[in-house]
Amino acid sequence: MEVSFYTSFKFEAQTCITCGVKFCIPQELDQKLRQNHNGFYCPNGHVQYYTGESEAEKLRRELKRKEQEVADQVQAKLKMQAQLHEVQTQLKRVSKGLCPC
Repeated sequence: MEVSFYTSFKFEAQTCITCGVKFCIPQELDQKLRQNHNGFYCPNGHVQYYTGESEAEKLRRELKRKEQEVADQVQAKLKMQAQLHEVQTQLKRVSKGLCPC
């Protein structure tokens, strides 16, 4: 009885930053290394790693910036409402003939 199966793998081409040797790593491993920034080695043993932000890190940073922007807008609106309330209170006092303080 003979059993055959076929599979395919996708690889990413790499060039060692130290010695310039060209080599390939599996695409899934390349994606994981881009996310976690762990080191990997060329065939000659030189360590390298991805230093740039992954897409997920960029999105997290952007989300954090947007959240801070919204929080700042909420704080500004609350401050403005408090100032408006204070002015309305002073106007009520003046309309009743009282000191606005």
